[in-house]
Amino acid sequence: MARIEIKISEGINQLNLTLTDMNGKVMKRWKMTSLIPGKEAIELDVKGLSNGQYFYTVEGDGFKASKKMIVNH
Repeated sequence: MARIEIKISEGINQLNLTLTDMNGKVMKRWKMTSLIPGKEAIELDVKGLSNGQYFYTVEGDGFKASKKMIVNH
C-alpha cells in the first residue's frame, strides 16, 4: 500500500487519481467520492506494480496536481 496525503478544499465532491509510469503509461486509476474537507490520507493498492518511480496526478473540480512516487516493496 502507498499512502498519499492531500488537502481537500471545501466544495470538492470528487477526485480522480491516475498513476503513470515514467514513460506516461497509465498503470492504475482511482475515483474518490465522499470526501471530507481538510487533510485526507488516501491508501492506494500498488500491489502488482514493479519497484520504481511513478507519477500520480490528482484532478478534480478545476485543479490538477502531479507528484513523483517511489514504489519499493
